[in-house]
Amino acid sequence: MMKAHDWGSSPFQAHHFSRPELLSPGDCAHATGHALMVLADYDVPAAIDWCDEFSSTHMRYYCATGAYMEYV
Repeated sequence: MMKAHDWGSSPFQAHHFSRPELLSPGDCAHATGHALMVLADYDVPAAIDWCDEFSSTHMRYYCATGAYMEYV
């Protein structure tokens, strides 16, 4: 069963959401990885295949780390 996240529970998260200039493209790709794992119904190969659609190696890496983190 998935838990709902309380996005305001962490000072780090609250700070980043109130200061979007602190976010980098890697942060967005990482968050996308989390979302893709949920959309893939926790099917790791499927989520990683979607992450592989990023053209940049760095973005594929950030996406995959988010996907794996979501899986754990």
